Amino acid sequence: MQKLLKDLKEIKAKVERLLLGHRKDEIEIFISPGTAPMQVAWYFSHLELGLNTKLFQIRPGKFAKTKLPEKI
Repeated sequence: MQKLLKDLKEIKAKVERLLLGHRKDEIEIFISPGTAPMQVAWYFSHLELGLNTKLFQIRPGKFAKTKLPEKI
């Protein structure tokens, strides 16, 4: 548990630095790939920084009406 929290803090610091460098931009963040601490870091940064960010994931085509992958 300690290692996960340490990883989360390190990742979150890097994510926030990156996002703050683009604070004037509209940013879409694909949160599906990566480790659990990476996903949580992006999510917390999205909530806490108050930037123009949108989070999304991709739903496989087998679950979509069009049978093509879709952004959710």
